[in-house]
Amino acid sequence: MRILHRINLDVPAGVEYQFCALIGHAAVQAAFDHDLVYGSRLHPDLAPYVEPFVDSAVSFKRAGWLRLPRRPTALRQYALASRIKRLRSDVVLSWSGFARTGVARAARASATPLVYREGGGCWFEHPPQAAAEFIRSISGAICNTHASMRMLQLKWGYDGPARVCLGGIRPEVMAAADAAEVTVRSLANRERVRIGVAARLDSEKGVCLAIHALRHLRAGGMDCELHIAGDGPDRAVLEALATTLDVRDHLRFLGRVSDMPAFYRGIDVLLHPALQEPLGNVTIEAQAFGVPVVATRVDGMAETVRHGETGRLVVASEPY
Repeated sequence: MRILHRINLDVPAGVEYQFCALIGHAAVQAAFDHDLVYGSRLHPDLAPYVEPFVDSAVSFKRAGWLRLPRRPTALRQYALASRIKRLRSDVVLSWSGFARTGVARAARASATPLVYREGGGCWFEHPPQAAAEFIRSISGAICNTHASMRMLQLKWGYDGPARVCLGGIRPEVMAAADAAEVTVRSLANRERVRIGVAARLDSEKGVCLAIHALRHLRAGGMDCELHIAGDGPDRAVLEALATTLDVRDHLRFLGRVSDMPAFYRGIDVLLHPALQEPLGNVTIEAQAFGVPVVATRVDGMAETVRHGETGRLVVASEPY
């Protein structure tokens, strides 16, 4: 079977690493051939995980050496449909690109089934007409949690075939966890507790709540520090908040971390205060290293953290 994957790979994040893990898996390589259509660029951090395993990789904004204009949209749709036909794709797999009408129309024009992989795209608002057209075009859906599947069904009215396939751990992270002598962390008798946050610095990840939690914990007498792995548009605002709350000296912004196993080994607890979260890859990875997780009880988090066993889930309406 030949699969044409449509996914944006501009930024290395959860869905993008899930894609890399899938196409690099030996069993998947043995059973399928892969082609890739991405957005503006293939991020250099993702390229080594992608290029060896796909037969072709192009931007949907190009036809050969020619860059296609944004308008009229039919140009890019026609180019994508032509590519699907030329490659003789058996299926188009759209990764979290909910309401991509261009993909839907290209799949219909090439008479190729379209399967949607839901990993958070349907949480956001989309033009109703575009969403309805996309829903009508889907032949099936793969969802990373039951919460994702129910969001697709209840919010957008999808009633076709759907299966839940829980997201996994990046191969290099899993290999490091397997190689390590993992023991469950205990906070008892710690002189200083190191709290870790690993997230894109964007509003829905709730990193501001972690900074407020740091202030409350220190005010309550706990000697603790916060290490934040990740970057994003809210970084300057979060740095200012840390200064305002007078915890800047107890907080480190690490930026994007390439060695996540070292990050997990260096923290005592992972805090994931997301306001919306279809899956929460970092919570799964932290648990693989024996790191307990404290997370908000939203969306798919109850499917990845066992409350009272591998961590704690906090109702999002509680003040702290």
